[in-house]
Amino acid sequence: MKHFIPILILTACLISHAHGSIESLEQQLSEYQIPVDKGGEVIPSLRIIDGSLNNLIELVEARGITVSAEEGVKDRGLSITLRNLSLNRILGYCTEAAGADWVYSHDMVVIYSDISSLHGSFKRDAKEKRELEAELLQLKLKVEKRKEHKGPLSDLIVTGLSADKVSMKTFVSELSSRSVASDPEGKGINIIFLGSEGKTDLVSYNSGDMELSKILDRVCRRYDYEWEYRKNTILVQKSNR
Repeated sequence: MKHFIPILILTACLISHAHGSIESLEQQLSEYQIPVDKGGEVIPSLRIIDGSLNNLIELVEARGITVSAEEGVKDRGLSITLRNLSLNRILGYCTEAAGADWVYSHDMVVIYSDISSLHGSFKRDAKEKRELEAELLQLKLKVEKRKEHKGPLSDLIVTGLSADKVSMKTFVSELSSRSVASDPEGKGINIIFLGSEGKTDLVSYNSGDMELSKILDRVCRRYDYEWEYRKNTILVQKSNR
């Protein structure tokens, strides 16, 4: 019997990294992230195969940062490949891929499945209860800001989408059609594939009902593409990084 062993490949060095509109939003929410002196390091390559969020936790703890995570959450499966991202953004991508979220507070990273579960994650006395409740309120606002940033993409849930070794162009076309079928108003979002595909860009995808933006995030990261939303049109093209 074959055993799948979690593989964690990591190379670390300091390099410069350009920031765009998403990073501007992250700057507004920086109080919930690891400070730059701890989480600003850019990691050129991270690959986790058939692993779990425990692999991510090991990565963070190796940098001297305490991590608190629910038992059921930290064991969630994770397979992901990332390039040239800071530790803060790696935390964001990995937790999202595992259906969780994270926040940096009280000098530690807390990984959670739901905001309400954070009360049990912090080992604090009653004197800090009021402070924690205020922080939970801010966390809820943080989640709302994320939805606001995504715009209509966060409201469009795509159903019944699956693909088995199809070209990225074909996948994009099917995703566009599904967005129309899944939109109660029947409008959907126009998705356009730009450029050539290459011989190895065969996409396999199978998941339950999911936000359109999350589908794009996962597929584009997995196959080294990027996407951009412009006035009810999504452009998908090969990543330049």
